[in-house]
Amino acid sequence: MTRWSGPFSTPNVAGLELSLLVIVLLMIIGGNKGRRSFEVCKYIGGVPLLLTACFLLASTGSRAAVLSCCVGGVTMCLLGTTYWRTTIVSLLSIAIFYVLTNDQSRYGLSVGPDQSVSDRLLLWRASLSLMNDHIWNGVGFNRLSSALDYWYLPMEVK
Repeated sequence: MTRWSGPFSTPNVAGLELSLLVIVLLMIIGGNKGRRSFEVCKYIGGVPLLLTACFLLASTGSRAAVLSCCVGGVTMCLLGTTYWRTTIVSLLSIAIFYVLTNDQSRYGLSVGPDQSVSDRLLLWRASLSLMNDHIWNGVGFNRLSSALDYWYLPMEVK
């Protein structure tokens, strides 16, 4: 599934812009009470806008934008500029939309053992062996990867 970017240059830019929109809408909807007519308009117009912005934010797949939106929402709650209920509903909707609209294999949720730690240890061990064997002259300019591949790394890492 492709990540949505809309009129923005990249999905990450779209996500950060939409997280700002979500935070502003949280301030408008969950802010201090005003006149009764404004309260009704705020919920009739603001809640669908907030949910649409949450859906678009989640469909960008930008992890930084979701994190900034969560931090902004919690900060506004702690400062007392918005209500907890409104923030929790918007953050839960972002989480639900995020799970529904994104390919989860991108986030390391795939089935099977994670080889990254053991591969890194093998790379470190191979690099230290290479430095030990070629301590004075090295292996040459731009030859590190070929030397590691050919002499020092086991076949399962290559």
